Amino acid sequence: MKVHLTKIKYSYLSFLLLFPGFFLYNILIAKNYISPVLGGYFGIVSGFVLLSYIILYILKSKSIYISGLEILFLVYQLFLIFMYTSYFLLGKPNILTQEIYFYNMKFCLYNISLYFVAKNLLVTKRFSNLCFILFVIMFIIIIMNFSLEYKILILQKTATVEYGKEYISTYQGMGRSLMATAFIFLSFYLRSKISIFLFLIVCIALYMNGARTEFLFTIIAYSFLVFYLSSFKNKLYFMFFIGLIVLFIFVFYDYLPNNRVTNILNISTDLSSIHRIKLMFFSLDKIIESPFIGDYSAYVFFNGELGDYAHTAIISVWLNLGLFGLIFLTLIMFYIIALVFIGLNRNQAYDLNFMLFALTSIYFILAFTFTKDYGYMFLGFVVGLYSNYKNNNLILSKKNDILV
Repeated sequence: MKVHLTKIKYSYLSFLLLFPGFFLYNILIAKNYISPVLGGYFGIVSGFVLLSYIILYILKSKSIYISGLEILFLVYQLFLIFMYTSYFLLGKPNILTQEIYFYNMKFCLYNISLYFVAKNLLVTKRFSNLCFILFVIMFIIIIMNFSLEYKILILQKTATVEYGKEYISTYQGMGRSLMATAFIFLSFYLRSKISIFLFLIVCIALYMNGARTEFLFTIIAYSFLVFYLSSFKNKLYFMFFIGLIVLFIFVFYDYLPNNRVTNILNISTDLSSIHRIKLMFFSLDKIIESPFIGDYSAYVFFNGELGDYAHTAIISVWLNLGLFGLIFLTLIMFYIIALVFIGLNRNQAYDLNFMLFALTSIYFILAFTFTKDYGYMFLGFVVGLYSNYKNNNLILSKKNDILV
């Protein structure tokens, strides 16, 4: 039991370092309070977290339960590492070969690190309240650093320091920290009367931050869970509430700050959306040319940028890793969806660890399908959360057997 508590406490610490810690680190650099001693932060901290967990499991764990989803995930990560390394060693060398290799490998690191963090991340009142306090602090920082020019938190443009500016995160990275922190207390208070109030605070913070994926899909994931778990009467109230919000947006749209988030309502003229559509069609053309083995890293040479992948996991994995990679990833996605609905239909909504898994999974599937590539780090986080939920159910069932 002491070993289990050690892992839980270390997961709390790791989560705080990787998410609120990342946010605060970037603010401190942007304000010239510290130099970028940890570079981009997330990679170095993820590496330290993973190494620590490996040592902890080797020295302390006597037996480890691994679910079918975990096996699929770990085999998938090994598959990615093998493919990346094969292309790196056997492919045609060019100026970007090494850069592409390390860019892809870092997402394997992120996924495996977050898997271990989530595997022992219990949802408790104390930890949820701590995450809420940290979220409020991050929200206040956003308000204090809100760019009136860009109408979002955009530290790369507004930082007061020139040296180390390239290490400062974009709104996506800051939005990731906000969203992950919010999911902890939202899942704990999901069935509480203050849930809607907390949700509105999260929406405002994500809106001001400017990360559209985190803003939009957090709203959809939370709304879906609340609607699914509500009684018929509460479903009507919730639909009425959503209707009022939609009406408010359309009536007062011209008065809302015009930023990246409001551009969701006008995608046809949004430059980012137009560029993503071009990337998708480019990737589809390459897939048609080579549907079975794909065309590894072809997207990089479309515009010379590592981030110019097709912003959907299905197309990006098919292009990079061929039909086998597509089948592998699709199987994992459907497995996660099935586990969420099985749990909801078995009335697991009062299990806080399951609620965190369900909320994060719905967000993840949406982001994975529409905006992220196949290496998105929250895959590992979702798999770890499921393992955490299953492990704690096993521990409780063993205790009950002993009591009987």
